[in-house]
Amino acid sequence: MRQASSSKGKKAESRPHDPVYRRIFTHRSIIEEILRRFVVGPWTAKLDFSTLELVPAHYVSRFLDQRESDIVWRVRYGPGEREWFFVYVLMELQSSVNRFMALRLWVYVALLYQFLLKDQKLTSKGLLPPVLPIVLYNGEKPWWAPRSLEGLIQPLEGLAVPSFEYVVLDVGHYPVEELRPVADVTSGVFLLEQVSSVTELEAVVDEVMGLVDDPEVETDVALLISSIAGKLAPKDEKVPRFRTLQEAKIMVHERVAKWPKEWLKQGRQEGMQKGMRKGKAELLKALAGQRFGELPPWAVERFDRADVDALDRWSPRLLDAGRLEDVFDDLD
Repeated sequence: MRQASSSKGKKAESRPHDPVYRRIFTHRSIIEEILRRFVVGPWTAKLDFSTLELVPAHYVSRFLDQRESDIVWRVRYGPGEREWFFVYVLMELQSSVNRFMALRLWVYVALLYQFLLKDQKLTSKGLLPPVLPIVLYNGEKPWWAPRSLEGLIQPLEGLAVPSFEYVVLDVGHYPVEELRPVADVTSGVFLLEQVSSVTELEAVVDEVMGLVDDPEVETDVALLISSIAGKLAPKDEKVPRFRTLQEAKIMVHERVAKWPKEWLKQGRQEGMQKGMRKGKAELLKALAGQRFGELPPWAVERFDRADVDALDRWSPRLLDAGRLEDVFDDLD
């Protein structure tokens, strides 16, 4: 998932397959798989998945941006009183992690509660229904932002910090051993986000085959495979858009023997780039330590996770930054 802005005054670019990626998570069967396998709690067994319903996110304040990536689902909780249980899924499909995501979600959930209160959509006991905030993140670097408000608010002795936490599904870095054997479509989608060669792509396509029984879900997964294959292809080759998994399987199989030389070349180039990035990161950490003293863990992680472009932006800021936070792009 990706943050709305990676630098001041400049919009971050979405990845080419973001629209279809988002569409995959508007399918009821996919949300059911997420709740059954990836966000598990004692309450999961009491959900009536036949009642899963997509809810318009029209409650967002006019002072906040309502984005196409905002998705809200609701599902009945039972047995017994069969209360409504709201699941709020925030799709962050942009270029970087938002350090203050906990605050952003806290505000969004509060707005949802105001909407539910206004419409008197309360439980039978007159209480607000529970909300599960989820960040479905598919960025290139691991999610590092604090997952609770406690990590964002300066502590003060005797003053309680509001309790709020959210769940992160870091798709691109989800442990592969927990996704295999692939038993559902969502696991296959998560694995697709992690492939780095056409050979790996072929293996995942083979694993997903036979798991999809909804034609609309199949079309969206096939389109996602098209987009990922396009990223792996040599620069002079255009990959067609597939509508079925069978089409995707045939295309990927044909290219397994065609692209290896290009991948070896790219692998060597990436190795050189990684070495240069690591050297710059170590230098900037040393300079920052001289200026600001021992670096906090979050700053060390920012330097270690940053790409070369980010490190190049931060380097001149170290000379005149008044505080460590001023060095980075998105800590305002």
